[in-house]
Amino acid sequence: MPVKDLSEITPEQEMRIEKLATDTRTLRDLKFDLRSLREEAEKNYARTMNKIIFDKYMMDHSKDLLPQRLELPADAQTQETPEAPYFGLIQLPKSKETKEFTEAFKDFCLKSLFIKEEAVKASQEIHNKCGECLDKKLFYTAFSYPITIEDFKYQQESTYSQIVNYLQHGWVDEIVKISRAHFSQQGTGWFSVAPTRDTYDLGKLKKFLTMSKQMMQDVLLTVKSGIEIFHEILNQH
Repeated sequence: MPVKDLSEITPEQEMRIEKLATDTRTLRDLKFDLRSLREEAEKNYARTMNKIIFDKYMMDHSKDLLPQRLELPADAQTQETPEAPYFGLIQLPKSKETKEFTEAFKDFCLKSLFIKEEAVKASQEIHNKCGECLDKKLFYTAFSYPITIEDFKYQQESTYSQIVNYLQHGWVDEIVKISRAHFSQQGTGWFSVAPTRDTYDLGKLKKFLTMSKQMMQDVLLTVKSGIEIFHEILNQH
């Protein structure tokens, strides 16, 4: 880009640019090196002036310079841009297995459990309760000093009874309370808490409870693995 003989930004203009660029309380208190900003502004200014001069000269002397009219590409601002789609969808080629959106959405709602806000919240709360159980240990191993065998047995029995009692009563009661709190107001529908035998087998509440049971079983298997860890600690000592 030729810049020879182009007018440059005056010192007054540079001062105005710097003042506008740092016209906030935070930036005024900080000391910035504005050389890179000044160079960028000067470069953009030179490009703009060069384009203005070029466009004006081509408009006035195009016949003297070229035997035929030179068609320049349209400016980015004047180019027609396609209208942004309302939905972010990708058009896929249709096949024999392709379903319409309404039919595919209907199948999804039929198979998915998370079609109700209550189901999503209940699943998240049950997941959190299961996560809390993973931090619990079946046996106590954090000994900082030697103890007698009687104290060791008492400590293990106390820790084991506490975690087993929580898992059998407190934890299960909390899971049941979460399910009832979210689904008690559903009435009739997929998650009805008072269905008949036939509607229960076909409804989503049975699937949701099955999913919750499997999450709890995973937690119990993980907690049970603490026996192997306890065995390894005893072998090390």
